[in-house]
Amino acid sequence: MTQALTPDALPVLAEVSDQALAETLAETGLRYSTDTRRGLTRRRHDLFQYLDEAGQRHTVSSSAINVYLREISGFDFTAKDYRTWAGSVHALAGLRTLSFATEAEGKRNIVAMVKDTARLLRNTPAVCRRCYIHPDLLNAYAAGRLANLPRPKRISGLKNDEALLLDFLRPATPAQQSAAA
Repeated sequence: MTQALTPDALPVLAEVSDQALAETLAETGLRYSTDTRRGLTRRRHDLFQYLDEAGQRHTVSSSAINVYLREISGFDFTAKDYRTWAGSVHALAGLRTLSFATEAEGKRNIVAMVKDTARLLRNTPAVCRRCYIHPDLLNAYAAGRLANLPRPKRISGLKNDEALLLDFLRPATPAQQSAAA
């Protein structure tokens, strides 16, 4: 049976560290840890764990995380959606700064950015490209359409690169389509 994830257990999800064992203390005094060294060889649903007041170890399943995200957001979001958002924001920010003169150079830049994004997300480049970078970003970059994106409108709660991605992903209005033609 999957237990719902409580806000007190969330610090383990936000903890990102290059150390083999990253620990943080929640306000409740519970100790949370994630073993990033063994996490790659262990089943994904066992990656996040916490110790209760009695010292008993409990796993936090991906299902519990996704239930919690749906409950707090009110939308059908999963952890994968957040990873895709992070990967796409990172790729857009990087690709916008990379110019290219030939198609081959553009492809090399895409490969390098996918690898960089994969390192950020701690995944393989193939999985990252397929699952965590919006494909329209890579297509737009290859077509030379990312370098001159308009400056995004400031959106409360979003960083500039996040607002830029949101603008990029929004469908063009009829007026914008006419102006581009």
